[in-house]
Amino acid sequence: ELADVYLVGLLHDTIEDGAASAIDIIRVLKPTIGSTRALDVAEAVDTLARKSDETYAEYIARLPEAPRFGFNRTEIVLEVKIADLTSNLAGGAKGSDSLRKRYEKAWSALDVHL
Repeated sequence: ELADVYLVGLLHDTIEDGAASAIDIIRVLKPTIGSTRALDVAEAVDTLARKSDETYAEYIARLPEAPRFGFNRTEIVLEVKIADLTSNLAGGAKGSDSLRKRYEKAWSALDVHL
């Protein structure tokens, strides 16, 4: 559902940048959207979180391999990450030329999978 894409997009940084966990996301969403959809959204958000032991290149390479469960999580993960990269690029990539190049390379690597 399109609503799931929006939820994943809104929550995409909560695990990586915040103090939330996938369990927290499930706990908050479950009463509103049900257990299965809450789990799917939480797993997609968790997939979008870069792990502490991953390089950026490893992280980007992992995203197209996201497992599929109740919905096409790989497609949602890619759509959300490409939107995030597009937003970062539109914002000038925080003024860094090397960061802009890294985002452009990641965008190109992910876009071919959609």
